[in-house]
Amino acid sequence: MYCNHQRRSLNDMHCNLLLAEIAKHSMVSAALVGTVLETGCRPKELLALTWGDLDSDSHTLTITHSKQSSVRVLPLSRELVQMFLDLQPLLSTPSDTIFTADQVGAAYTDLRIAVGVLGLPEVGWNDLRLQFVARLLDSELPASEILHRAGYTLVNLNLRRWTK
Repeated sequence: MYCNHQRRSLNDMHCNLLLAEIAKHSMVSAALVGTVLETGCRPKELLALTWGDLDSDSHTLTITHSKQSSVRVLPLSRELVQMFLDLQPLLSTPSDTIFTADQVGAAYTDLRIAVGVLGLPEVGWNDLRLQFVARLLDSELPASEILHRAGYTLVNLNLRRWTK
C-alpha cells in the first residue's frame, strides 16, 4: 500500500466493506464516499459539483472548481453513475449542486461510524484520497496524469507524499 501512515492504509476489500456498511445507513453518504474513492475529490470540490458535471453517458465527472484551478475529467464506474441517477431526486438542491455541506458532514460521520463497526483503523477524507492515488499508481499511468487526476501540480513533492 502506498499510504505512508500504515495505521490508515486501506485496500480494495476495506473500501468495499466501508461502502457496503455506509450504504446500510445512507445511500447519499455511500455516493459521497464512493465519489471520493473514485475521483479523489476534496470536500470543497464535492460541494462545487453540479448535475452538469456528471456525464452519465460517458461515465465521467468533470471537476471544474479545483484547488489547482485546472479542469479534470475523471472516469466513474457504472455503479457510481447509477447510484447518482437513482439518488438524483434526493440530491437535488436549489443551486443545482449535487451535494450540500450537511450531506458531506453526515457522510463523514457515517464513514467514522462504519470504520468503528468494521474495526478498521481511523480513516478520514484524505485517506480516501490516498486510496484513489494508490489505485492510480497501481495502474501505471504516467506521473503527470496521476498528478492531474489527483489535482496536483508539483511532481516531486507529491509523489513522495503518496509513496513509501
